[in-house]
Amino acid sequence: MALTSESPALQRFRRVTKNHRIPLTENEFTLEWDEICHIRAKLNSVVYSRAQKWMLPRWVVRYLERNGSDSIGESGFRNTTHRNWVPIGGVGKKHVGVLESRGLLTTHFDTGSVEVWFVGPDGIIFPAVDEDTGLTLLSPEDQIYELKTKQGPVELTRLIYHTSEDENEAVYNEVSFQNFALEPQNISFIFAVRPMSVLGVEPIESIEYDEARGRIYVNGLLACILDGTPSSVIMSTADNPNSLETILTGDRVDTSYSTSRGLGTAMFRFDVNLPPAGSVEFFFACPLSRVEKGANEPEFTLDPVACDTSVESWFSLAGHRLAGTYPNQHLGEVLSQAKAVLIMQAYSYLLEDNPQVHLTRGSEQARILHTLAICGCEPVASSLALLLAEKHLGDSSIDSGAGVAPLLWGILQSYELNRSAEQLDIFFPFIDKSLPLILNLVLRMLVPDGRSVVESSPQAEATVREEKYETAGEESATEKSPILPEPSKSTGDDHPSWVKALESDIETVQGETASKGTPRDDGGEDTLDDIERFIELIWVSAALKSVALVLKAREENVRTLAIERILNRLGEAVSSSAQAVTESDLTPEKALTVISTISLAGTSGIDVSALERKAEGKARSSFRRGLFRFQGPPERISSHHSLRLAYYYAQNNQRHEAEELLNKAVECVSEHCILPEYVDIETWGGSHGDGSSIEAAADLLILVRTMLLYEAGDDLVLLPGIPEEWFTSTSLLVLNDIPTRLGPIDLELGSSKNQHQIEVRVKHLPREIELHVPHSFSLPLVKVFGGALIGRFPDEESPRIRVVPLSDRIVFTFHR
Repeated sequence: MALTSESPALQRFRRVTKNHRIPLTENEFTLEWDEICHIRAKLNSVVYSRAQKWMLPRWVVRYLERNGSDSIGESGFRNTTHRNWVPIGGVGKKHVGVLESRGLLTTHFDTGSVEVWFVGPDGIIFPAVDEDTGLTLLSPEDQIYELKTKQGPVELTRLIYHTSEDENEAVYNEVSFQNFALEPQNISFIFAVRPMSVLGVEPIESIEYDEARGRIYVNGLLACILDGTPSSVIMSTADNPNSLETILTGDRVDTSYSTSRGLGTAMFRFDVNLPPAGSVEFFFACPLSRVEKGANEPEFTLDPVACDTSVESWFSLAGHRLAGTYPNQHLGEVLSQAKAVLIMQAYSYLLEDNPQVHLTRGSEQARILHTLAICGCEPVASSLALLLAEKHLGDSSIDSGAGVAPLLWGILQSYELNRSAEQLDIFFPFIDKSLPLILNLVLRMLVPDGRSVVESSPQAEATVREEKYETAGEESATEKSPILPEPSKSTGDDHPSWVKALESDIETVQGETASKGTPRDDGGEDTLDDIERFIELIWVSAALKSVALVLKAREENVRTLAIERILNRLGEAVSSSAQAVTESDLTPEKALTVISTISLAGTSGIDVSALERKAEGKARSSFRRGLFRFQGPPERISSHHSLRLAYYYAQNNQRHEAEELLNKAVECVSEHCILPEYVDIETWGGSHGDGSSIEAAADLLILVRTMLLYEAGDDLVLLPGIPEEWFTSTSLLVLNDIPTRLGPIDLELGSSKNQHQIEVRVKHLPREIELHVPHSFSLPLVKVFGGALIGRFPDEESPRIRVVPLSDRIVFTFHR
């Protein structure tokens, strides 16, 4: 739900708070979402402190069990101890629902949440307070959640999954009953619409039930499509203690309800008559998009086909998604869930403005795209890269290479792994538009007076850009393909105007000025500090290196040489800027940003070792129990930022350091093996931010991939960071089709009767393979088949063996 100025959601929260007579202080909020969170905390305090236990969401029940029933204060009550949930979405789809661990489902916050309660002999079973009722993930490969219980001979099952028809997406609640007796059975369940979510109160001012069409509307929006006719419908307020008796015994059918207090609730009772050894199914489709009543309302097929469609969409990705077996089964489950989180949330994270979660920065976009590519999620990675390129190609507000550089690098990651000429042709117009912007930024940073590139007025700057850095493909950017314009077809003999401008300006570039203040358009001092400038330079360098590969593949020699020339100057600038940062006062947060940027974007051929040492030490100083601590108030402990330092350790072959931080982070996963954004170190539950963090998923996947293997130029580095016990485990490590710039690689580590064996299969031979092994290994006893041994290095940090591969299958063996 992207909030706009004076959004209906904010207006509703303000009205409801006033009607609860809750005073609100005058606060300044940058985002409407921040104001909503502030108001909700006030509502939570009032509503939950007066509620009966069955009325509460699971996170409040757990909080009270831990802290006592009188611990909810009037000042504000937020979920800061158990902010754990799972996303419910499809493969690369637009929308994602939120599912709490006991079945409270929120498809979008404007319509509250839905829940299913089974009715037992002693009354209603509330999953939030019943310790024996919880969700189970049937398989990470299809993302279907199940809640199951049994009443006598009847088995009751609720399945929750994402599905889509045409462009419409929904989360299905499939409720089924199986009678194992040879006589008829009668049983009931309740489908409830409630004013709450994983964050707390979500005001419901009005509810309508269209009995003829089986549709529920909440706050004027379509909330659910029902399959079947309920025996009774009771609409009331969430804090009405008499509503339970009424829904269990009555037969009235309410069709509308409104309340100024925003606690509207609807309960739909279904009475089920099961034949001997028979079964019955019900379906409830909750749309994931915002659909106003009377608008173009979607239609969904309410039958088992929806589940088959969902499973098929995940199965179709199985052939692309990197999967395998790990000696540590729990870690394998965590990695599978991380891939699912990444796949489900990538679209909304990258392409939608969503202040509920983050304001996405270019570097984080690049990290997500890179992770999708290296995890084998090629269809999703390519599709999203195309959509991002299309979005920014038509965005006239883009005028800074600083934001474009990491995005351009991220978009080209997929191409660098698959080298698809067809994909490159599609992306090339975006490259053509982005390149002049990035070069403009480069020259602004490197030319002392800046006037050869940026004049003093915006109009002059626009003229300079148009005249000096016009690209060959820019003219086609507004016509032809509805997806992206036709690519420019320049050849090695073409001399686009921006190349000529670059050739004339490049001689004036002075690398040593990179760390000095750069003039702004108004002539004032540059607002970038040394650290920000260094990070910009790293991203610009990374983007231009990727572009150089593209231009070389297209045999565009003029542009390739021009880019290589400026990269040489940038190398000098990066070194100078790194020195300035080394001498500056680094906070732990900035130190971690510096070192994670270096690790992700790379500084090949540039010595920044002094800066790395300082940044590593400074970042490590802010660790608490192996997790990264952001300074408050409020103090926040990250479950995944520590993995960015671990990634640096893995790249530098520091096995034990990387393993230590990985193990600490994995301790923070939820019961469904998902990492939250921040954690409470007392409960190990989510404390702030997203309870199913896509950033944490990406950091985890990048780290483990690097611990297994990474590329160093044309060389392949194997097993630099995996736990030492994996080398001698009786459980296999097997991974197939690992995407690399050298082509797909198969990796297997296991044991036979007398020896341990490491086998790697490659499609294209790397120049050399470097295998890292534990100190406990005797390097002289390691044998190599399929390659020529060129050296054994008993390094104190990480012993290793170097081999020149001679076949597509190389095997290393050592005795048990």
